Amino acid sequence: MAENQKCEYCGKEAIGLQSLEGAFAYVCKDHADGLLLALKPGEKKFTVSVFSNGTADGGKTEV
Repeated sequence: MAENQKCEYCGKEAIGLQSLEGAFAYVCKDHADGLLLALKPGEKKFTVSVFSNGTADGGKTEV
């Protein structure tokens, strides 16, 4: 990270930016998800999750 960001949960130095359920937060080692902790310095990983509460056909279509 170019700037020294702080963990949004405790104020410690952040190790990265992670997303959980559509919200983004800078986090420290104590609050980071295992996927973030597994990354090497400078490595990035993008994942996508799609959730549906139903579809036009009454939820019969798989997403």
